[in-house]
Amino acid sequence: MLKKLMKHGNSHALLLNKSILDLLGLSGGDSVKLTIQGDTLLVKKADHVSESHKLEFDIEAQKHERYIVEEQAAKAMQDKMMQVAKQKENWENEDEIYDEFEKQVGSMETVEEGMKEKFLARIKYYKEHRSKMPVTMEEMTSNEAYMAEMMELGNKRSSMNDEEFKNAALEMRYRHYPELRAFDLALMEKSEEE
Repeated sequence: MLKKLMKHGNSHALLLNKSILDLLGLSGGDSVKLTIQGDTLLVKKADHVSESHKLEFDIEAQKHERYIVEEQAAKAMQDKMMQVAKQKENWENEDEIYDEFEKQVGSMETVEEGMKEKFLARIKYYKEHRSKMPVTMEEMTSNEAYMAEMMELGNKRSSMNDEEFKNAALEMRYRHYPELRAFDLALMEKSEEE
């Protein structure tokens, strides 16, 4: 039987259908023991799971749940920003664009407050320091090649995890505007301080 590893967050998962689980006497939520012999991975139902392992599994499940929620929230906020950027002809100046970013992100009910605050802090930093920014938002949204690539990347977003999307967006950003790297570095340092 041939199976394909599937991207799952920053990891990979091997999906086992019910018939395979039945053959192995496994069901969802069971603990398994993995053994590597050479280039072979053996999967066997765990005979006994210690309390420390159970606690470890619970912590890992919570981390995974949190990662999924954060990834969905980041995607939702990026989607909102893409929608605002697409409406660039409606904005008379950059203040209106940033104000709309803040309004859209602030009104999102599906995004946890802590994540909203972090994202809004970045927008605030951009607003306060944009005079130091080597390229204006207006210039960026007026650059047809950049915006076309941005929209294309936005369309591919659902097939990428958060880290892949972030890296692709930054790579594209610096290809078009290499001078933004130093500004972004300062922004990242600022958001880590808060």
